[in-house]
Amino acid sequence: MKRKLIIGLLFLGILNANAQSLSIETSLDSNKLIIGDQTLLILKVTVPKGRKEVVFPRYTDTLQKNVEVVQRSKIDTISSDDKVMVLQQKYTITSFDSGSYVLKVGPFIIDGKDSMFANPISLYVNTLKVDTAKDVKDIKAPYTAPIEWAEVWPWLRWLILGLFIIAILVYFLWKFFNKDVDATTAKELEPAHTIAFRELERLKQDDLVQKGSLKEYHSRLSDIVRAYIEQRFAINALELTTDELLDIFRNSEFINAELFGQLKQLLTIADLAKFAKYEPIENENMMSYKYAYEFVTKTITIVENTVIETEQTESKE
Repeated sequence: MKRKLIIGLLFLGILNANAQSLSIETSLDSNKLIIGDQTLLILKVTVPKGRKEVVFPRYTDTLQKNVEVVQRSKIDTISSDDKVMVLQQKYTITSFDSGSYVLKVGPFIIDGKDSMFANPISLYVNTLKVDTAKDVKDIKAPYTAPIEWAEVWPWLRWLILGLFIIAILVYFLWKFFNKDVDATTAKELEPAHTIAFRELERLKQDDLVQKGSLKEYHSRLSDIVRAYIEQRFAINALELTTDELLDIFRNSEFINAELFGQLKQLLTIADLAKFAKYEPIENENMMSYKYAYEFVTKTITIVENTVIETEQTESKE
C-alpha cells in the first residue's frame, strides 16, 4: 500500500512538472493607443519536448470586435533545449474605436486534444484631445515646391522621343495608304473594257491551250469576264455563282438573248473545267474566247463608243 502511494505521488509530480513547463503568454508592445495607431501583440507558447504539435489560433482581419489585424508573422521557434521549446508569433493590431478592450487569445490546441487560452490582456484606445477653447482654423494649403529642370528633363526627353516616333509612323502610314489609294484610283479611272481587252490579250499570249492547261485557261477567261462585269455594271460578279450571275442578266436590258446565251455557255464550260475535271474540246476553247471578246465589245458604254468612233473618224481623215 505504501509502495502504491509513492508511485502515485511520483506520477502526479511528473504531471505537475509537465503542466508547469506548458505555458501560454501574451504581451503588448504598448497597451495604450491613440485611435488608428498600431501596436504589437506577442503570443508565446512554452511546451515540453515530449509534446509534438502546437496549433496557434489563426486571426485574419479581426482579432475581436473593434480590434483589427494589420499584419501576422509566421510562427518561429525562439528557443529550444532538452526540456522545453518556445514558439512565438506576432500580430500587428489597431483599433479605430476608443474604449477599453480585454484581449483573450485562443484557443491553442496542444497535440490535437488539449485546448488552452492565453492570459487576458487589456488594451486601451483613446481619442485625440481637442482644445475647444481655441478657435478653429482653416487647413493650410500645401506648400508648392519650385520645379527643378533636373526633374523635368527626363520626362521631356521621353516626350520628344515619343513624338518623333509617332511622326515617323504617321509618315510611313500616310505613304503606304496614299500609295494604295492612288493605285486604286488609277485602276478605277481606267475603263473596264480597256482592262478586259488587255487581260484577254495576255491570256492569248500565254498560249495555255497549247500547253494543255485548259483548267487555268477557262478559269482566267471566266475571271476576266466577271471582273469586267463587276466594274462595268457594278455587280459583285466575282463573288456570285454562275447561276446567281445569270439570273441577274436574264431578261436584262443590258444584253440581248444572243449575248446571254454566249455568256451562259462561257461560264458553264469554265465551271465544268474548274470543278468537274471536264476537258473542253478545241472548238469550245476557241468559242469561249470569242464569246468573252464579243461580250466586252458589245457592252461598252455609249459614251465610250462615241469616243472610239470619233477617234476612228479622226484617224481616217
